[in-house]
Amino acid sequence: MKKMESEINEAKEKAKKIGVDIDGVLAEIDTIIAGRDRLEMPPMAAGDYEDLLALEKIEMPDGAAKDFVKNIVGFAKRELAKRKIISELQKVREGGEINFPPADARFKVLNEVISVVLEKGEEATADDVENAVKKVTRRTAVATGITRRRRTRRSGVKAFVRRLLEERGEITIEEAVNEIIAAGLADNEEEAKRRFNSAQYSITRTDGDAEYTDGVLRLL
Repeated sequence: MKKMESEINEAKEKAKKIGVDIDGVLAEIDTIIAGRDRLEMPPMAAGDYEDLLALEKIEMPDGAAKDFVKNIVGFAKRELAKRKIISELQKVREGGEINFPPADARFKVLNEVISVVLEKGEEATADDVENAVKKVTRRTAVATGITRRRRTRRSGVKAFVRRLLEERGEITIEEAVNEIIAAGLADNEEEAKRRFNSAQYSITRTDGDAEYTDGVLRLL
């Protein structure tokens, strides 16, 4: 562990010496990994996404409309993050390759994007960041899916959904369905939805410490 921390700090120092705001880049990667990657929006420039952040200041009552505005703001932040990462990491082309130990998903994504920037130069785009995130998270999902499958066959779907909810605070039906299938607790989307609905009903009605509205299960 100490060796890995030392390697991370060493790589960070190298990045800082060539002018890369590495802590800012890692924070933007966190934004992308945690954010939603699907929202129907027209083609926009970075300035348009910045304009959308004004929606965050709007006072709205809780409900579907407020949730949608939050999704728009989250999506805009995510799109801006991708563009900031590409812009900042262009500095690596002058300072040379930096390789971080794969301590977690952030550093794995960072290494992928650095490789793309060194290969493509100014032609690297926000799409390359998106592809790096999907590549890394897909690998992680496969690995954790195998582990979860072994753990959850005996504990059932409710316990599985309960654990996801406690880890994240909230989970959408789409996210839950994907996780249930990946864990081997359902063979297809229809079966996964049925099992999730049964689990969320039990959690909200029997356990009584969560609510399910507009396709999102949340802890109270």
